[in-house]
Amino acid sequence: MPRLKSFFAVFLLLLAVPVWRYLDMSVFLWPHPFIFTFFFTLWTFLFLGLPLWLLRPAAKPKWIVTVLLLLSLCSWFVSPLSKMATTDPEFRHCGALTYTGVFYHARGFLTYAHQDDLEARNQLCWIRKLIGRLPREFSSEAELRDFERLTQQKLLKPEQKYRASLPLIAILYGSMNLSWGDLKGGFNFFDSLHFWRDQYTVEITDRDYPLWNQPHAAYMKFEYGLVEDNWQGLLDSITVEFR
Repeated sequence: MPRLKSFFAVFLLLLAVPVWRYLDMSVFLWPHPFIFTFFFTLWTFLFLGLPLWLLRPAAKPKWIVTVLLLLSLCSWFVSPLSKMATTDPEFRHCGALTYTGVFYHARGFLTYAHQDDLEARNQLCWIRKLIGRLPREFSSEAELRDFERLTQQKLLKPEQKYRASLPLIAILYGSMNLSWGDLKGGFNFFDSLHFWRDQYTVEITDRDYPLWNQPHAAYMKFEYGLVEDNWQGLLDSITVEFR
């Protein structure tokens, strides 16, 4: 039984970092502090607290719980997105307790696969910030045009424009259009999707990584491939007619 407990504890610890990485998905989809704190708390207790208790049953549970609760409390006060300005896409834009936020500045010491992964995910956080800073409504089409121009200037800045960012760019422009309130006016939403498709062309699935980048490179290419391989087909399947 002790060996079985130790095996299970080690198994959970091995899964801790990959699962922590997947928590970033909640930030890309909906960066609300409560949502991130909820998932982060579950992660700390299941993948940190439980293995520690299984490996060190003599440790007092109340101290383990206290430390994990303090860590979870920090996740509430630390925003899922950083406070850095959106003017530079190379800033760290994911929160300080997210997987991407912790390892982004250390990416130069990691494998090539991790570097590409962290840069792409940081770009997703950057675009998520742009979405969050949209005004609730535009008072005129001229204001919309000015905001669109500034947004376009920002989106053209990244040296590496990852195709995996296109769904969030679609949400950004769709939200911009809804803030204007005229589905026919302002700008052509679908033309913008095709424009950014031609700008954001870097595909992680096309890259060949050395053997020592595995297994991270394998499942990372699978994840990004879900977007890169299907986005064009999705655009081609959409037909919109204004009458």
